Amino acid sequence: YYPQINDDDVISLPEWAEGALIYQILVDRFYDQDSRNNPPHTKSWSELPDRHTYYGGDFQGIVAKLDYLVDMGVEIIYLSPVFLSPSYHKYDVSDYSRIEEIYGGKDALKDLVDEAHAKGIKILLDGVFNHCSSAHPFFQDVLKNQADSPYRHWFKLEDFPVSVAKGNYDHFANQVPTMPKFNTAHQEVIEYLTTQSLYWVEELGIDGYRLDVADEVSHRFWRYFYQNLKAKHPELLIIGEIWNYATSWLIHREMDSVTHYKLRQLMLELMTNAIDVPTFIQRYQHQYAHYPTPFFTYLVSLVGSHDTLRLIRAVQDECLHHLTLRLMLALPGMPLIYYGDEYALDGGEDPDNRRAMVWDNPPSEAVEMTKRFARLRSTSPVLKKGRIQFLEPQPHVLRFLRTYQNQKYLIVLNLSQEDYFEPLPIQKDLLTDHQDHRVKAQSMRWYELI
Repeated sequence: YYPQINDDDVISLPEWAEGALIYQILVDRFYDQDSRNNPPHTKSWSELPDRHTYYGGDFQGIVAKLDYLVDMGVEIIYLSPVFLSPSYHKYDVSDYSRIEEIYGGKDALKDLVDEAHAKGIKILLDGVFNHCSSAHPFFQDVLKNQADSPYRHWFKLEDFPVSVAKGNYDHFANQVPTMPKFNTAHQEVIEYLTTQSLYWVEELGIDGYRLDVADEVSHRFWRYFYQNLKAKHPELLIIGEIWNYATSWLIHREMDSVTHYKLRQLMLELMTNAIDVPTFIQRYQHQYAHYPTPFFTYLVSLVGSHDTLRLIRAVQDECLHHLTLRLMLALPGMPLIYYGDEYALDGGEDPDNRRAMVWDNPPSEAVEMTKRFARLRSTSPVLKKGRIQFLEPQPHVLRFLRTYQNQKYLIVLNLSQEDYFEPLPIQKDLLTDHQDHRVKAQSMRWYELI
């Protein structure tokens, strides 16, 4: 028997994205630079959100804060949906060919892409292809012409007459009739949405897509989508939102990476003392056993998003909040910071987890330290590309090595109530340049080893 690896079996991923730091932005909630494009009844920046709130954030606001993101080491900005939509969140697209004017429109988005690229930051758009708005003209045609509509097979209809009031068709979460689901196994749907996506790559010069509820879309769709986009733009980054194990999407070359929500749950359990360090290591290794090694440094690590409680609400402690962020930054993968988490922005269940960004509060020492960790992460090949090796654990002290070429970093997370003294030979602390072996209680140190 001889091993045979065909060309299309070789895992090839965009080198520029390996281990890169992602920053997720809800455009409306980040910064309002141009009030002239604000929709009516825009709320004050300090008010809490509801399900119909607009704050006025726009593409120009993100451009105005690019230096802030550069200073934090951000390498990729992932934008919430930007296409025309009747909702504040834009996850119900009514026209895939139009960029929202309340965000500044197509020209402002192109300016953002160009300005970000000039500062070394890539831009990902949110690809919402599982469902659309009931205001989408194709679904409106179904409502008007019913069984005679040329788009009747574009959606999963139960019976006729179709109506939004009855919701007698497949729709998002089976709870939102205003968001009908596409029949993503239908070839015309596949070609339409792929063509739209490819157009915006070429029109705007974006660097990839994050794919919404990717596990509900047909594998046939994703294979066609991936192959067609990559054929013309092989360096695009394609990330799928998948909350469970995602091996089949990766090994069959439908995506470059996925959101690693299982790691989020594991980190939260460790930080809230639901599990001890040995259990964390065992479960961590079990999770990664599902994936081929090349994906380890590409899986999107995250501890918060627009679909979760804010991190500070989940761990109920500001110290633990920042330690969780720093642990995420120290582990292999592509760490994702949800806007405002660097400031421990509060928020409960949706829509409270989508509050407006806080800009007026002066950053605390903990905030500044987390930003320093983020900057170090984004400039370190060891942390971006290195392999991980866990060392002998204690119940509440997590120790692991990150190794790349001839460099070794040691990460020590001390969750105990007592100081811990590291026995390994240390060359320096990566953030202070001091050779201090003491890791204080409830703290983390990043060391370079001799």
